Amino acid sequence: PYKVITLVTGFCRAPLGPFILFSVVSRGVRFALIAALAKRYGTQVQHYIDRYGIILLILFTLICIMSYYLVG
Repeated sequence: PYKVITLVTGFCRAPLGPFILFSVVSRGVRFALIAALAKRYGTQVQHYIDRYGIILLILFTLICIMSYYLVG
């Protein structure tokens, strides 16, 4: 989905600086979370991430969008 996000960002003419900043932060958090789960639970969590990763990503994204509109 990252390619889609970059294409949509370019199509909407979003500023490049904030896009790069949020991209680095969000991808860093994602990889850090996966690494922390892998370290804590080992190979058991790999099956769970492979099976439910997209669903969890969609839920997390929806929560972030809703919280942005509720707080903002």
